[in-house]
Amino acid sequence: MIQSAERITSDASVASLVASHRQLGTRDWYIVRQVEFAFEAGSDDIMHGFLAESLNEGDIDEAVAATDGRRLDWLTLSDTAAAVATEVQRIRSHPDVPAEVRVHGYLYERSTARLIRVDV
Repeated sequence: MIQSAERITSDASVASLVASHRQLGTRDWYIVRQVEFAFEAGSDDIMHGFLAESLNEGDIDEAVAATDGRRLDWLTLSDTAAAVATEVQRIRSHPDVPAEVRVHGYLYERSTARLIRVDV
């Protein structure tokens, strides 16, 4: 299992998966995103608003405050299923991923402990 909080699967993560395939023979890879992830329901505008409130209260890092947060990418997700589908397609089409590897996408619903398949 390769766990990552990345919004987009990195080449380093893909390299780890490829190594797993070559050394251990793994033929099925699973992309699972939690549905109730904290930044799923927000947007960059909402997060900028939260930052502005924090700036007024004074409990924010000075380096972030200096930029007022407008240039920060808060890694929000407006459509988690679409994000999973994008990741599955990206990994499937990566030049280092062998054709025989099957990449699957799922959403994990924490409140019900249910996995929901994302068809890609």
